[in-house]
Amino acid sequence: MLRINIQAFCLDEDTATAVNDLSEERFLIRSAIKVNMGGHTKTLEDLNTGKTPDLIIVETRAKGDALFAELDALANVCEPETRLIIIGVDNDIELFRKLMQMGVSEYLLKPVTTAQLLETIVQIFKSDQTDRSARVIAAISASGGAGSSQIAYCLATELTAAYDSQAIVIDMDLFFGTSALAFNIQPQQTFIEVLNQANRLEMEMLERLLMQYNDRISILASPATLTASMQISLETVNTLLMLVRQMTDFVIVDLPHRWDPWVQEILVDADEIILVAEPDLINFRDAKNMLEALATIRGKKSQPRLILNKVGKSTKTELSENNFKNTLHLAPDVLIPYDPNLFGSAMNNGDIISNINNKSKVALAIKELAALVSGNTAMVESKRKLFSFLK
Repeated sequence: MLRINIQAFCLDEDTATAVNDLSEERFLIRSAIKVNMGGHTKTLEDLNTGKTPDLIIVETRAKGDALFAELDALANVCEPETRLIIIGVDNDIELFRKLMQMGVSEYLLKPVTTAQLLETIVQIFKSDQTDRSARVIAAISASGGAGSSQIAYCLATELTAAYDSQAIVIDMDLFFGTSALAFNIQPQQTFIEVLNQANRLEMEMLERLLMQYNDRISILASPATLTASMQISLETVNTLLMLVRQMTDFVIVDLPHRWDPWVQEILVDADEIILVAEPDLINFRDAKNMLEALATIRGKKSQPRLILNKVGKSTKTELSENNFKNTLHLAPDVLIPYDPNLFGSAMNNGDIISNINNKSKVALAIKELAALVSGNTAMVESKRKLFSFLK
């Protein structure tokens, strides 16, 4: 996710609209985007009186020598590190080569689309970003007790098995976290140590705090104590995510049912959100509220994965899949059947559902979810319909 200042100087309304719509893209949700009309002339006026932004987008109708004269004028008011995208009308490969030699980041031919601009910006700033290989998946319940924690832990097991990969599970429920019980481990250090050492957190230190569950999964467990009174800051969250992204293939963040600023920070930054709800009225209401809030802070184009859990628990009174779809305008991605014996056995034995019964309907549902959030498009395209038993 990019955090930069972008200023665009447009001549046409269509171009201005394409740039404005960048603010709806999750990759730029943290960036400041300002659109001005007036093209090159307005660019010189504004940049003469203020600090140069990280990226400037200038629309021009100039050609040949007139275009190069405009660029010379821009060079006098831009800082050396500023990136420049020119949107022009001259379709000439030699012009493109000269502009690249002069230090222009990209030359786009009119008309431009939002998707085209986004792809260009991603490529320009790609080399500036920290190498973040891990895919961050945040799991949160719409209402307390909906089951996001167990689903998150099962998901970590399935992802590492299906893709022969590594995962780090971070249990951020300081008071009621269940990761140690679910994985049957006795952690010597917990998330509380991250908070105690937040000002000097680094990768080597974090590696010492992680508890190894097996050769693929590491756990940063919750202290699960009511005496944990420390506050989680946005700075700590950002540092933690930056580090773990460089340490593994998948990061599964188990979030408590809260709406604190640091929880929102993780939800904005995550590549995927798993919103787990039971099919009842309270979960329906809370899911609706959370989806509306997430659309505001994360952008309407990056919706969470809505997971209905404990389906079939109360067949006479529970809400249907269509109730959620028609009102929330978001179809549940996966339906997980009610199986108290299987979930209870898993928790009581400190084991994962797929280890107890890999052929169960619950395990198959988790496999479906893993394919959806993995980022592996080939896996998603080939997925089977696993839930005919619920229709």
